[in-house]
Amino acid sequence: MKSTNLDFLSQPAAPSVALKVLRESALFKSLDDDELDAVARCVVDVNVPAGAVVIKEGSPGENLYIVRSGKVRVEKEVDGKRLVLGELAPGTAFGEMSLITAVPTSATVSAVDDSRLLAIGRLDLNVLLNWNPILAAKMWRSFTEMLALRLREMNDRMLSRYGESLGPES
Repeated sequence: MKSTNLDFLSQPAAPSVALKVLRESALFKSLDDDELDAVARCVVDVNVPAGAVVIKEGSPGENLYIVRSGKVRVEKEVDGKRLVLGELAPGTAFGEMSLITAVPTSATVSAVDDSRLLAIGRLDLNVLLNWNPILAAKMWRSFTEMLALRLREMNDRMLSRYGESLGPES
């Protein structure tokens, strides 16, 4: 399977390594051993040098990534300026939004440090979700929980930054 179009050095992930990283990621916490094994067979290990762009804002989303080691930064261009949305540590997944919605990516993600990522390609993810409806239900729930958490965190950050000025006008 391994359908990725990565410009970085990538290779099939060792099953034991993939299983360990997947088990530690909140996105895959609800999967049982057989389901994790099925996902692990679809991942590739990707080495990304510091400063390299993993996802370019506005490009088609082709992969779901999980940070294995290192750190990546998520940035969005607003009025010609780069706004840092956050930094993601090992175990954190990213790239899922454009896979779910089939729209271009909403932010740029680049490696802060030399990083190792696991990647699951769009085709592989779709095959997995179509192959096993129980796994699909668990993954959709995890995607929903992850996106809800990110939305809640963003709301909290906006409220702490802008406070009352975000409320309805009187």
